[in-house]
Amino acid sequence: RRASCKQSHRVIQRQNNLQYVQSESTMVSATAEVSKVVVESKAFCSMTLHALAHPHDVVHGLLLGSYATKTITVDDAVPISHGTPTLPLIETAIGLLEVQSDKGSAPIVGWYTAPMHLEDKKPGPVAMRMASNFEANASPSSLICLETSDKGETTAVAYGKDFGKQYQEPIKTTVDNDAVELLEEAKKNSVSSLDLMDNMEDPSSAWYPNEKLGEMTDSVI
Repeated sequence: RRASCKQSHRVIQRQNNLQYVQSESTMVSATAEVSKVVVESKAFCSMTLHALAHPHDVVHGLLLGSYATKTITVDDAVPISHGTPTLPLIETAIGLLEVQSDKGSAPIVGWYTAPMHLEDKKPGPVAMRMASNFEANASPSSLICLETSDKGETTAVAYGKDFGKQYQEPIKTTVDNDAVELLEEAKKNSVSSLDLMDNMEDPSSAWYPNEKLGEMTDSVI
């Protein structure tokens, strides 16, 4: 499957002996100034279900959407890994998304993560590095961290750069009103959101696009 992907990836950073790449054709071309992030229901559910599928791991994934007037709209989320994402995994994911981009797939607009522990309320260094890597192409980038309360309620918080150039400054985040209803319906119907790592370990498991979640989104919203 990897052989069929276009080879237009560009190495943008090397840290801790890992190279991270991004696809020029799947990135938004715009300035990197972001003051607000809007998370659509499908994206929120995909991220949350991914975290629920791996409650004992930090999860990571890509954000797909659009950018206009300092606002990123996240239409969908692509689960990549549970645990630290590796170069081959990211290359494969972006390559497959690149193929799908020819069919109208939305551009990459950032990265998301969900910490493993409830007390962790901010994104870790791997997630912050990934968000910075996408921004390196002068493209708007956002980092979303899922935070879970002691009552089990999940919220999405978007981060931009602080004075230290790290993605640790919370920015205005709006989640679609139908997200909670869609999430409850998804859990009730045992809809899951497995990542590419799951798919590589078990090719019979569905990855992206999440057709079941897509169908449910169309029926609920």
